[in-house]
Parts: sequence; structure tokens; C-alpha cells
Amino acid sequence: MHPAVSIIVFSTFSGVGFGISFWLGVLGHGANSQSAVFAGIFAFGWASIGLLSSLFHLRRPTRAVRALSQWKSSWLSREGILSILTLGCISLYTALRYFDLSETGVLILSWLISLLSLITVYSTAMIYTQLKSVPAWNTFLTPLVYLGFSLVGGSTFIFSFIPELIHWEITFLNPALLVGGWVIWILWCLRRDQIGMGGSSVGTATRLGKFGTVKPFEPPHMGDNYLTREMGYRLSRRKSHYLRGIAAVTGLLVPAILYSLVFIDPELWFVTPVLILLFCFTFVGILISRWLFFAESRHTTMLYYRSE
Repeated sequence: MHPAVSIIVFSTFSGVGFGISFWLGVLGHGANSQSAVFAGIFAFGWASIGLLSSLFHLRRPTRAVRALSQWKSSWLSREGILSILTLGCISLYTALRYFDLSETGVLILSWLISLLSLITVYSTAMIYTQLKSVPAWNTFLTPLVYLGFSLVGGSTFIFSFIPELIHWEITFLNPALLVGGWVIWILWCLRRDQIGMGGSSVGTATRLGKFGTVKPFEPPHMGDNYLTREMGYRLSRRKSHYLRGIAAVTGLLVPAILYSLVFIDPELWFVTPVLILLFCFTFVGILISRWLFFAESRHTTMLYYRSE
């Protein structure tokens, strides 16, 4: 599938933003107001950047409101509605913490934000998971990849920039989340390599397989068209494996080393730049993996244009 920049930015930034809001809901109630307000502002900002970028993927952004009307059958509509609800709750929570109002309201909003954040990210993943025509996406691992990287990105951001929200007792949860998120992504990649086009082939696509082995003689069109551009992105196996390695190194190996440096002595002078690098490497790794999520996946329509 064509890895459109708008979709990559949308899914990555909004995922990290809702990951921050999830941890804000879980950890923010017992923290000081200033830290909670900062986390709320950052969560709202990151998620908003992602959602705004998704509008550029629409042919007519002015009609984006219509996408919200099909919530009974469309995961895209559900995601849009849930995103708006989550951002509204984050805004209200941040305002209450800023003015130190309504402890009960803050507590209720904390858990509501966490729940809505997870459901929103899950809805984003289900937009792709439901597509049986893209076998690489049609697996329960897809929502786990989205949720895993959302939690990893959010926890790493808070650990790096707002550590006051994290209690020392659960500090070591961050490296565990990091490893867990990338293990899920590795499993997704291994499945993608194994399944290919699933049970589909040129023979099943043309319904000529019962007569023997089917091989394309020539493509349906002499030149590129919408389908070949949007659903037939070409990525060599060598380049795919090379980028996977870069994603794993930048998103997992380097952050793991940086975590170890921080845990040696949190009071050392170089901890601040290390924390900044920690989040930057983690985010770049997630960004590359999200690009590969689209670039490595093929729509079964491509069986008409070239062999598996």
C-alpha cells in the first residue's frame, strides 16, 4: 500500500498523543497540578497534530464532518467521534487541574481519559484490521501493534520530559513496555513474511486456477493507474529488511542502552540529554515501523498486475 505521509504522521503522532493521555489518566491524579497540566497540553497537542494531518489525506477536507455520520458501521467514523470525545476530556481535565477544581471530577476524568485513549487507538487499528483484502493487516496482531506503540511512545515521552508523573516503583515498567511493543511488531513482520497474499493467488483472483498454474501474460493497463499507485507500492525484500533493522536499532536497541545509562545514576549531569535522545530514538523507530506497516502490505488487487 502507498505509505502516504499524511497517514504516517496521523497514525504516529495521534498514537503517541493518546498514549500520553492514557498514562496521564493512570498516573496524573496523584501528581502535582503543574506536571499534569503539562502532560495534558502535550497529549492534546500531539493528538491534534495527528488528527489534523489526516484531513490532508481526504480529497475534500471540507466534507470531513460527513465521515462522522457512519458510526454504526464504520471504524473510521467511530475513530473520529472517539478522538473528539477524548480531546474534549483531556481539555476539561487539564482545565480542572490548572485551576485546582473538583477532585471528584478529576478522578472520574482520569479513568475516562485512559479508557477513551485505548479505545480510540484500537479503533484506528481496526480501520486496517478489518480489511481482508490486505492479508498482512487482517490479524489480531495489528491492534496490538498500534496499542503497544501508543503505550510505548506515551510512556517514553512522560519518562523523558515529565518524570514527576512516574513513581519510582513503576519506573522499570518502561523498558518492559519498550521490549513488549517491539516483540509484537516483530511477530507481525514474521507473520507478514509467512502469509504473503494469504490464500489468494493469481489463480484464485482470475478463477482460472482449476485449469492449472496461472501466470500473467501482460498487465491490464499499459501504464500506471490509481490502483498501481495506491495499492501496489513496490518495496524490495532487501530494502524492507534493511529498514526493519534500522527501525529495531533506533526504536529498541538504542533506547534500551539509553535506559541503562539513566538507571546507573539518575543524578548524573548527562541524564537530561540522554532522556531527550531516548524519546527521539524511540519515536523515529516507531515512525519507520509505521511506514513499513503500509509499504510492506499489498492489496489483493495487485494479483491482476503482477505475480506474487
